[in-house]
Amino acid sequence: MKTNNKLLDILFLAIILFVFWGCAESRNRSTSTEISGTFGEEDTIIDSLWEEDTIMYYEGRETSFKEEYSHFPEFPLPPPAPSASEDLTDYFRSYASKLKDVNKALISALKKNGYTRRSYFHVPNGFALVTQLEKIDHDAFSIPEPNRWSTSGDDVSILFSIQDYIFSLFNAKPGYYRCIVFVITTDLYSFSDSTLSWEEKDKWLNDGVIKLPRTVGKKKFTEDYTVMALIYEFKKLENEEDAEMIIPSSNSGMRHLDHSGIIKSLEK
Repeated sequence: MKTNNKLLDILFLAIILFVFWGCAESRNRSTSTEISGTFGEEDTIIDSLWEEDTIMYYEGRETSFKEEYSHFPEFPLPPPAPSASEDLTDYFRSYASKLKDVNKALISALKKNGYTRRSYFHVPNGFALVTQLEKIDHDAFSIPEPNRWSTSGDDVSILFSIQDYIFSLFNAKPGYYRCIVFVITTDLYSFSDSTLSWEEKDKWLNDGVIKLPRTVGKKKFTEDYTVMALIYEFKKLENEEDAEMIIPSSNSGMRHLDHSGIIKSLEK
């Protein structure tokens, strides 16, 4: 009889431990579950997470859904009219299952071609990735280092004499600059009538966040998504502070991406 009582006690204790573990596991799963399902279901889940300010767990640290998005600024959609554009969606269809896969491929392609600074913005159901401004030649090839990232019209590898400086004031050479924005979204959009100013392009790089929020990266890369590259090209004279945006560019969107090396890096 005593043996039976001991067995019952052990069984009862096991049930209590099982229930306790199950509740804890369920809570953990419910707050860190990947956003999945169809596009419509994802949208509903995100609205619910936002309203309830759901607590999520990541690597032992608590963070809320609102906290995740609070520093994720909006990218203007519709965006300012670009100098050129190109649809890159097909480069990701064969292997990308989530937005983080698209982001990983873009980051890899950018790093391979010297783009080390970037900035992220929020767009409906996706994100926009902005590259740093670079100096290019008339044929859309990146200028070699160290002048590639200089926003002045001067070639920093050349020491000008006074005569050279005076000559440049009256014979200013144009410098060409490029900023690329990758927009990943399910929304259909056109371009606005506004143009991107020389001052605004700095805000795009400085005001965004430096990494893609996890909740965005976990979204499924469905057939509703497109990956567009928007190229913003400027022309700036050596002796002028401001620059004018070129619309349209003399180079196509594909030519810009090809001559930057990005297309070759995206081809798998």
